[in-house]
Amino acid sequence: MTFGTFPQTATYWALAGNDGYGGMTFSTPVAVTVFWQDVNQKYMNESGEEKVSKSKVFLEQDVTVGSYLYLGTSAASSPYDVSGAYEIKSFSKVPSLDASEFERKALL
Repeated sequence: MTFGTFPQTATYWALAGNDGYGGMTFSTPVAVTVFWQDVNQKYMNESGEEKVSKSKVFLEQDVTVGSYLYLGTSAASSPYDVSGAYEIKSFSKVPSLDASEFERKALL
């Protein structure tokens, strides 16, 4: 895949913090352009355990683990209210050979 080829729109809820009651809070949802693939890929989580992703998503911007993505647009204030919104389990950012661009990939 060539960097910069992002034909789809997704909704991104950035993890904002803890609500004080054991739940999480999220920033206002924003539309992001993506290349979304529903494929399984093995990865290591932050605890060093091997896991398998549900989807692989290439993005134009950085995202954070614990935040959520949904393929399509949503104005819902919480990803918990959207069927098909998935938590970002892993994120990687790899530069091109000349470091002029980055490949950003989130695993859900």
